[in-house]
Amino acid sequence: MTLKFHDVSHYQGNYHPDGPTIAKATEGTDFVDAQYTTNKSRTLAGGWPFAGYHFLTTADANAQAGHAHAVIGSTPAMLDVETGTSGNPSWAKVKAFITTYRKLGGVLHLAYIPKWYWRDQWGSPDMSWLDDNDVALISSQYTSYSDNGPGWDPYGGMKPAIWQYTATPIDTNAFKGTQDELGALFETGSTDVALTDADKQWILAAIAGNNDDAAHAVWHRDEIESADGQPAAVSAANALEVTRNTVLTLPTTTVPAGPLSDADVQRIAAAVVDLQAARLES
Repeated sequence: MTLKFHDVSHYQGNYHPDGPTIAKATEGTDFVDAQYTTNKSRTLAGGWPFAGYHFLTTADANAQAGHAHAVIGSTPAMLDVETGTSGNPSWAKVKAFITTYRKLGGVLHLAYIPKWYWRDQWGSPDMSWLDDNDVALISSQYTSYSDNGPGWDPYGGMKPAIWQYTATPIDTNAFKGTQDELGALFETGSTDVALTDADKQWILAAIAGNNDDAAHAVWHRDEIESADGQPAAVSAANALEVTRNTVLTLPTTTVPAGPLSDADVQRIAAAVVDLQAARLES
């Protein structure tokens, strides 16, 4: 599926979101968008993913990062890189800003860098540093949208994760994925949707559904050879407990997400058990 959503600033006035939103928060070393707090609270109240963005200028990158983080805090952020009143921020400044922003504790996994800017202002450098640091690229090319349109074409060693395809009547972006996957991208730079604590409990329930009989069926036998070829004496009950502890240590997210289907639960449970079995057999 392809999800469409907006990015906004005070220029849109009294904006009422109808889905995921990226809203301007800061610019340079002192500007704060007057509508940022309202845009954020309205988006989150609707249960949609939200990110605040900083408009990068030619001012000191460290000072800009400090200013942006003071306003955005732990909320996911996007860096907006384009020509502004101060001129054209450099590629080096982009990397410096992201590095400092993260050292301050900020969450930044999105960078809006139009292809025309990358080509005309920077001379088409390799941007794989973004990928190496889990920063997703947002492209910009205003034309009619299609899932095979030019806004999805790679450049700078990066494949865009989001395409801003129009500014009429408002900046509108396309993302090939679900709302949950977009939220994960905002938070981590990846579309892998993390488990919630509730998901863990569903998985544990599925794994333990038939108690010892289920464990024995999955593990095939009550004893597994250890690395030295000797029986490890792992009982079905112990194997189930090891698997349970493995599930409990999986990372989770607090991002609102749709519930897992029964098929999802069974698939994840089987994958976790297979992984644990392989480890014990190795």
